[in-house]
Amino acid sequence: MLKKLFLILTIIACFTATASAHPPSNIKLTYDPETEILHVSLIHRSSDPRSHRIRKIILYQNDEETDHFFYPKQTNGAGLEEDLYIEVESGDVVRIKAICSEAGSGEAEITIP
Repeated sequence: MLKKLFLILTIIACFTATASAHPPSNIKLTYDPETEILHVSLIHRSSDPRSHRIRKIILYQNDEETDHFFYPKQTNGAGLEEDLYIEVESGDVVRIKAICSEAGSGEAEITIP
């Protein structure tokens, strides 16, 4: 009986831990042609932005991976704000993939006017 109870509690604990993990959401990209800065703003709520955070952003330009950025913590518990320098031309498609330290990823793209 004790083994069954332990197994059930272990399964519940594992489910609870993974249920709180979630991918980033509501990713917004804006580009300033004068400064050549891509502003990334994304929502990823976390009560501990040092451990459950956006750990990596991968930058793509016209479907080619051009750079990646690692983060030891989020800007705050609500998400991440980042300015990335990127040289682009009119018509280029810039995409980012934001990866959570615990589960999932989110993507957004912008076409440079």
